[in-house]
Amino acid sequence: RALLGGSVCLSLVGLCLFMIIQSIDTSHKELLKLPAIRCEIPLPQQTTLLNRSSLIKKIEDKFKKPEDIQAVILMGMGGVGKTTLARQYIRDQEASVVWEINAETEETLILSFEKLAEALTQTEADRRKFIKIESKPSPKREEKLLKYVKEKLSSRPYWVLFYDNVEKFADIDPYFPHDSKVWGPGKILMTTRNSMIGNHKYIDSNNILKIGELTPEYQFTL
Repeated sequence: RALLGGSVCLSLVGLCLFMIIQSIDTSHKELLKLPAIRCEIPLPQQTTLLNRSSLIKKIEDKFKKPEDIQAVILMGMGGVGKTTLARQYIRDQEASVVWEINAETEETLILSFEKLAEALTQTEADRRKFIKIESKPSPKREEKLLKYVKEKLSSRPYWVLFYDNVEKFADIDPYFPHDSKVWGPGKILMTTRNSMIGNHKYIDSNNILKIGELTPEYQFTL
């Protein structure tokens, strides 16, 4: 009887483990089936777009490190084409999420994250959670919104975020992914005029690409 009871228990444990594994596998397959989320990426027509393939190649090379979260910064004065160059790069990225974040001010940063959160809302359960956050203004609303975005991004295979026009890193610090266990794996591209931004602990100075003024040849082509 003891042997029989033990066999039954083992069978039940095995059945439970099988059901758990099946459930995890099904959830993983459902995640992979989720449609890619992409924001609009405004770029000039191809015929009027300046070909800067050498700089695109430099961005790609800097992203070849093995870290789960990688960040590359395009640094340079205004008007040298940093934003257009970054958009050219992210436009061709194959990722589950590709999103541009306007980091010029606190208001535009939060608005960009609100739009990202809304885009990440794909199921009815997500929709109820998102509406609950949006419909109850409170001091912790932004904190809850950020937590929601982290949860949604970490549940997806891979993401690419572009932070445009960052003035000071302190302005975006809470919204900057640095822990893949919280945010999931992905790429970060950032544009800035601030030459001191590389001093931050989350920024690898080797991943800063300085964008200079257009050469006379590029100016003529443009």
